[in-house]
Amino acid sequence: MKLTTRTLEPSFNDNKFGFVYADALTENVAGQVNVHPINYILNGLKISANVYTPAGYDENSGKLYPALTVAHPNGGGRFLSRRL
Repeated sequence: MKLTTRTLEPSFNDNKFGFVYADALTENVAGQVNVHPINYILNGLKISANVYTPAGYDENSGKLYPALTVAHPNGGGRFLSRRL
C-alpha cells in the first residue's frame, strides 16, 4: 500500500497533522507509530483522514497489516448521526 501525504492549510496551532491537544505528535519518527494525512472523495465530498502505521512499517515489504477504520458519519448532520 503506497501512502500519499497531503498538505494542510496553516492552522492556529501549526500542527501539520491537525492535532490540537497538548504535547501532540508533530513529526514522524523512525521506529515509532507514524501518522500519514490523506484525502479522498466520498459521494462527492472531500474527506480528510489520518492513517496510522505501526513502528517498523515498510510500505515496500508487501507485508499485510491488520487495520481498524474509525469515522464519524461523513456528511451526516448532528440530528441524523447522534444516535450512531
